[in-house]
This record gives sequence, structure tokens and C-alpha cells, in this order.
Amino acid sequence: MPNMATLYDDLRYSVRILRRNPSFTFMAVLVLALGIGLNTAVFRTVSAAQPRATSKDVDARIPNTVRVSCVVTVDGSVAEVRVIGTLEPNLEAQVVNAARRWRFKPGTKDGKSVPVRVEIDVTLTVGC
Repeated sequence: MPNMATLYDDLRYSVRILRRNPSFTFMAVLVLALGIGLNTAVFRTVSAAQPRATSKDVDARIPNTVRVSCVVTVDGSVAEVRVIGTLEPNLEAQVVNAARRWRFKPGTKDGKSVPVRVEIDVTLTVGC
């Protein structure tokens, strides 16, 4: 089993070789990027419910855009929803509930649906 010193030496050698051959480095990175990109398809939105902010929230200077972290599951539904940053508790609950109703065409890898963790900016619409 290789130790950390051997691994470190191997990494240094690899970096040194890649620096000497920039055209090889470019081609290697390009081939890896294309290979990964062609095997992975990004999800698409099918339906998305928009949470509503009241005029009272607007007067309280609540931000009209909120970032949401969630997982798009293999069936296109949304799980593990959480709001990134701070928000009024009742408004945060509305955002989370709206996000749980979203539906996506799931991401794929090698032709199979896979769960994808995403961060989405949600715009709050002003309603009554």
C-alpha cells in the first residue's frame, strides 16, 4: 500500500509533466470534460409552483429572491429542501412547500436517471 510520501511524489511528477506539455494537458482535459459531459444530462423543469410574498413582507424589506438547495430524485420529484440564508419562518415554510411541489425531468448518467443536488434561485411573487 503506497504511503502519503509516494502519493505526493507521484502528484508532483504528474504536475511537472503536464506543465511541460500544455497541448497534451489541454487535450486531456478536453477529452475528460467531453466524456463526462456526454454521459451526464442535466435535469429540466417540468412544473414549478411560485411562493407568494405579501405586501407586508415587501414593506419589511424581505428579499424577493431566495436560494433553495434540494435534491431532484430519480422520479423528478424534489427532496431534502432547505432555504439557504435567513428568511421569515412563515415565508420559509411557503418556499419549502412550493419547492416540494416542483417536478423536473430527472438528470441522467449513462442513460439512467440519477439524483442531482441543485441550488435554485426562487423569486417570490407579491400577492395579497
